[in-house]
Amino acid sequence: MKVNFVYVRHGETLFNVTGRFQGKCDSPLTEKGIAQAEDSASALCRLAVTRCYVSPLERAIDTAQILCRRNGIVPKEHAGLIEFDFGELDGERFDNVRDIVQGHGGDWSDVGGESEEEYRNRMNAFFQDVLEESIDGDTVMIVGHGSWYRHMEKELFSDRGGRLPNAGIFFFAYEDGKWTRTGGPYTADEYRALQKKHVTFYYVRHGITVFNEKHRMQGRAGGPLSKTGKQQAYAAKEALKKVPFTKAYTSTAFRARETMAILLEGRALRPVRDKRLQEVFFGQLEGEHYPDVRDEVEARHITEEWKDIGGESREEIHARIASFFKEAADSADDGDTILCTAHGILYMNILEVLFGISRQEAYEEARKRNAVPMPGCGIFRFAYEDGQFRFTQFMQRPEDWRNDE
Repeated sequence: MKVNFVYVRHGETLFNVTGRFQGKCDSPLTEKGIAQAEDSASALCRLAVTRCYVSPLERAIDTAQILCRRNGIVPKEHAGLIEFDFGELDGERFDNVRDIVQGHGGDWSDVGGESEEEYRNRMNAFFQDVLEESIDGDTVMIVGHGSWYRHMEKELFSDRGGRLPNAGIFFFAYEDGKWTRTGGPYTADEYRALQKKHVTFYYVRHGITVFNEKHRMQGRAGGPLSKTGKQQAYAAKEALKKVPFTKAYTSTAFRARETMAILLEGRALRPVRDKRLQEVFFGQLEGEHYPDVRDEVEARHITEEWKDIGGESREEIHARIASFFKEAADSADDGDTILCTAHGILYMNILEVLFGISRQEAYEEARKRNAVPMPGCGIFRFAYEDGQFRFTQFMQRPEDWRNDE
């Protein structure tokens, strides 16, 4: 019988950040830790997991619930997966007990914790339970801890492998009494790089809206497509009529959904709405007459910081962009062509997040072409290949669109 395993460490916790021992004690996931778990869940979304076992500690359970959300599997808690017990050192800062830790062989019974024999016994009992519940060909996910992983490496493979990062991924297998490593440890991005696939993205800005024509700020707020905006959408539809889209995603804003509806007329494709494709949130400046706030807006666009006036921070904008496009690529099949409808300022941020292209560079390139940097229903194309996003073309008007590599 062969059983494949994927071991995922929990995401970053409060004690990871503050440099404290955390064995059997609990420590909550940080916002970064939650994002790490979501990133690994996305990277592993095509893996056909049969069952999931998780440590009963909250940081592991919260990570497992994120990892299993897509496939509907309910993680099963198992006491054998609890982190190695560090006894009196649990909760202590590493710096305060450095003298005790240095030279320590991994047996913590002298400080009221766990011996390696005790760990070995519960690890073996855990795997015995799992194998008894498994059938040939199963893929089992384990969500646990860093020290548990290091001791497992020593017990199953006779040495200690590399450190498993927060939400890191490690593959191994059991077959007829023998344990073998099959991959890792990886970060989510390192694992992505191994997945050989090519995906093409077409990103279309919505058509001109009533707010655009009135020169009003529109981010999360905004008006519907104007007559001109609808004409632009039909021009984009014509420009893209030969592109064989396999998936479609749209911002939840009405103007983006209107644009998508026109682009997909005559196609049997239903778009997915995703809030991560919403325009940048300008807070209290939403709806303002742009000429009245031009100087402030242009200054803020340099840093893309709107948090202090009730909008988004640059970090929040960039995090949702990276999250959406990684997830879209992770869930795609090799050869897919994906259509997205969204917004202009979001496009400028995408250039920076995915390709390191600044707003100034994008504006300068458009100036050389005597073009508008982000026209109504402008079309922008790029690719995803072997874990990396590859820039192809800046946004162009539908009338100027060419499928150049």
